[in-house]
Formats: sequence, C-alpha cells, structure tokens
Amino acid sequence: MPNKDSSDDDNIIRTKQNDAETARASDSFENHDDVNRLIGSSSDTPRVWHIFAFGDGIDLVDTLCARRKVLRNTDDPKIRVYEQGIEEITPVGTNTAYLRESHYVQNIVNEEPIEFARNHTIPGHAEGQEATDRVVAQALEHGRVHGLNAQPESAHAILLLHADTIRQNMITPTIVDRLDEKIRQQEFPSPIFDCTILPSKIKGVDGDYRYDDEIGFVPERLIKNVTESLARLSVTTELIVPFQHRSMSGISQQGLPNVDIIENDLRHVVHRDELQTLLAYLERLTMPMAYTPDNRGAILDVMDLYEPVQNLNPNNYPEEVRPAPVFAPAHVSTRRTSFDGSEEILSLLETLRLNKLAEFDPETAWGCMLVFYGPQNTIESLRSNKGNIIKQATEIFNPDGGFFQIYDCYFTYSEDSTTRLLAGFWNPKMQIIEDCHSFIEGNVHDKDRLAQFTDQFERVYQNTGMEAFD
Repeated sequence: MPNKDSSDDDNIIRTKQNDAETARASDSFENHDDVNRLIGSSSDTPRVWHIFAFGDGIDLVDTLCARRKVLRNTDDPKIRVYEQGIEEITPVGTNTAYLRESHYVQNIVNEEPIEFARNHTIPGHAEGQEATDRVVAQALEHGRVHGLNAQPESAHAILLLHADTIRQNMITPTIVDRLDEKIRQQEFPSPIFDCTILPSKIKGVDGDYRYDDEIGFVPERLIKNVTESLARLSVTTELIVPFQHRSMSGISQQGLPNVDIIENDLRHVVHRDELQTLLAYLERLTMPMAYTPDNRGAILDVMDLYEPVQNLNPNNYPEEVRPAPVFAPAHVSTRRTSFDGSEEILSLLETLRLNKLAEFDPETAWGCMLVFYGPQNTIESLRSNKGNIIKQATEIFNPDGGFFQIYDCYFTYSEDSTTRLLAGFWNPKMQIIEDCHSFIEGNVHDKDRLAQFTDQFERVYQNTGMEAFD
C-alpha cells in the first residue's frame, strides 16, 4: 500500500490563497461546462479524486454532472466540493453506443462524441481473466482506450466507479491491474478506492430471493463475476466501498436535486434515485477532505478511510495478498440542533441501521468511521459529547464486546442548517460475500477459472466479521 506523504502542503487544501484561481476556473466552467477545463492548470492545489468510470459507472458520472449543474445554477456553496474535489474524470466504456449517448460525452467533453466514445471503449466481450487481458492488450496495441494513458499523479486518490454485472465482465479489474502498475511507479503512489455497485437479491415470482442484474442473465454467472472482481480488486486497491440498489432505494436524501430539473440530463440513466443517494454519500465524504469555509484546511484525508485498520492483519496474510478492507457505507440527516443528552446521540446512531447503503451487519464490523458535519453550534454540541458518542457507538455496534476501532471527526459547515452523519464500517459480514463463498465451495463447474482467484477471495471472506480475531 502507498505511503502517506507527510507534507502538510500536499495534504491540506488551502482555499483562501486560491480564491483567484478558483474564480478563473469557475468562469471557465460556466462557459464550457467541462470538468477537466474547470480543473485547469491555473492552480497547483491538489484535488481529492481522479475518477475512473468503467461501463455503467458513466451513469454515476452523469448524475454527478447533473448535481453539479443544479448547485451552480442555484449558487449553492457546495459547488466547491466539486471544484476542489475532482481532479479529472476518465471514462472507459464497454459499449461504444452507450458511452456516446451519455450526457457527459454529449455535453461536456471537448471532442466529437463518436470519436471520444470510440477512443474510450474496450471492444468485444470476453470470459475470464486471460481472455479479457488479451482484449485489453489488443485495444492498447491498436491505439484504443485513450483513458488508459491518463496520468493520475496529482490527485490524493484514484476513485473507481463501476458496477459488478454480467455486462461488465472482467474489464474493470483487468484495467485496474494495468493502472496499478503505472501508479506504483510514482514516487508517492496514489491510493486506489473501489466504489462498486454490487447486485442485490430480488424477490422472484416463486417468492424466493435470488441475485439478478435485471437484464435477464443467469444469476450464477453474475455471482461468478462478482467473486472474481472482488478477489482481484482486493489486491490492487486500498479500499472497497460497496453499494447495492436494494439498500439505496427509498432512502430520502435532503438537499439533492429534484429529478425533474435534470430530466433531460439523466433521461437514459437507470436507478436515478439510487445513484443520487450514492452521490450524496460521496459528496458528503468529499466535503471535509476538499475544503472548509473557515479556511482552516481539510480535516479529513483519504488515508483516514483505511489507515485505522491498515495494520490489522489477524489472519497474518503476506502484504502482497492482504486484501483491501471493505468500507460499508451508511449516512443519515437530521434537523436536530442540540445533542446534549445520551438519548439524542443514541437516536442518531441507531438511525444509521435504517440508512445502510449496502446489505451488511454493522455488529460484525472491525470498527467504524463517524463523520459529523453541520452548523457550528450543533457540531460543537457533538464534539463536546465525543466521549459519549464513542461509548454509545461501541455499545450499539459492538454489543458482544472485544475489539472495535472508532475514528470520528467533526466538520463545521454553517451554510446548511441540516446536520449529517456519514459512517463507514470496516470489514463487516456481507450477505453477498457469504453467498459468493458458498458458490465457490459448491460449484462443480469452471474449476479452472475459479482456481485463479479462489485463494484470494477466501482471504477477502476470512477478513470480514469479527471471527477473524478469534
């Protein structure tokens, strides 16, 4: 895993001394509506993310652009989360037509949509790692996939956006293998975070729940792809952040754009509400890393998302195969302005159970990160109850006692009256990981393909849940 640069200049976003550059970038953004032009080269302030969007991840990029558009049009100060938070967006598609028709390609990039889509698409479909490696190698040999030439050197971290479905095949982990090789050659390698949408179990006509990616393919093949993807990405990334549509559906998020406003921008996007929920989480995660209105610098670093558990290795895996931790997301909003008593804190923490963005059991996690942000008086009330918060969180999420790591931080954002709590739970038990493990154990077909990654997936499986410390 990459070493953290100890330089304060690299880790703190200083918004005050870059006001002029930000204003110039905003003018360019207003005129061209271009993420990359917005970033520009007028400021040397490091941004948080270089985003690589694979396949269906372009839908999330379109949702991001629509969100940014609404914030800009309404003069919402949260627009700076996107200005300071995104270094660049690099899409890599698996379907030229789908990428070409995306809002991002049609309205934001500075190339002809057909040409851009052609140069950012891996052609064909392949089964398994070896076949996919050949497809990617052929694309590079013929000068295709310009996105793989991106040099993500200045962002704090690489953020992968993709969905583990049958349509994606093994394109994402194959490309990330090559991306990882390039990044590790840097003096200060950027950590890679895998933000993935995993399939959910849905109720079939027979009343049973089974996995389905809603496009009619065999669920067994879907689980096979998820198993291989998780195994391979656990080696090349520093953190796996899983989301699932079933968990995200129906969660109300205050402050997100009205879908009616952005109907034309997202007319092709499936699961719009769920993707806005996912985006809300990423926005809230990025805010304390990107800037603070009082110009005191960022209070959260990308390393903080995995360093609290980085040195935990209960299964004594060698460093080169130790799987990246899972960071299972949840978040909640409240209009409450005071948290002076235990009951108010207990209620806020308990609500996280109802706002999980993936299917996991928080009581089996190794620990959690809690990020509070909101108006100054509310945050001061929470910070003054820090000890009570840690005590209550430990009792709620670790009822059986034993080891439980908590990392908490408090971020003042006075331009919004809503108080928000964002959480990430490290290495909890997840139903889909349990089911993938059962699939490997019971599968009598494709033994050769499974053998390539069975050992690594077993490490992922053994690293989830508190049983790892037994």
